[in-house]
Amino acid sequence: MHEPTHPVLVEHDAGVSVITLNRPRRRNALTEDSVRYLAEAVTEALADDAVSALLLRGAEGCFCSGIDLRDAGAADGEALDPAWERRFQAEWSALHGLLAAADKPVVAALEGAAVNAGAALALSADLLVAGRGAFLQIAEVRRNMVARINIAWLCGRYGSARALDLTLTGRRADGAELHRLGIAHSCVADDAVVASALGLAGQLAAYPRSGIADTKRLIRTLEQESGDVGALLRVTTDPAW
Repeated sequence: MHEPTHPVLVEHDAGVSVITLNRPRRRNALTEDSVRYLAEAVTEALADDAVSALLLRGAEGCFCSGIDLRDAGAADGEALDPAWERRFQAEWSALHGLLAAADKPVVAALEGAAVNAGAALALSADLLVAGRGAFLQIAEVRRNMVARINIAWLCGRYGSARALDLTLTGRRADGAELHRLGIAHSCVADDAVVASALGLAGQLAAYPRSGIADTKRLIRTLEQESGDVGALLRVTTDPAW
């Protein structure tokens, strides 16, 4: 069975741009192409006057299993190909920069797993709806890697203690724990995740757009006092790191 021809699907539902990672045979793992298409989809949604909210999800019950090691030339446990990693990180950081600066609300539907880079994508959402059987895991430390983007989102939104806990241990945090920690907006039955996330995104899309944009802008301004996500993202891409 072949993979679907396009790794990212975009649909529109009552003012919501539903952006779906569409590589279910690889548990929606990220490739250079899929990140590029994600960035295009996000850019178009943010520029489209008919779109008032974005919803990020993965196809067929899994959010995202992280980087596709086969695409990165590291399928047998080897280190990532340096040239591939440089290209990927540049595009990956640019995508998160777009999401950090977005003036429209971003909701994520966490089904199944969000691992490593997939966890970073889930954390980029303003509001996360998690399934009870879903989990988020940031385990780059086990491969002698630094979870740069994950750390930026965690420190910027939830504090260094939360970042230390999740990134040093590499443990799984399930939907109920994510909700308890304040990382997930809600935790629902696994078969209700997408519908709940779409309902939440639709609710936000129905609000006056300027109020949403001004609220997000004010929060970003106040974040700068304790660690602006955008600034943290820029630090993580500094070659010195």
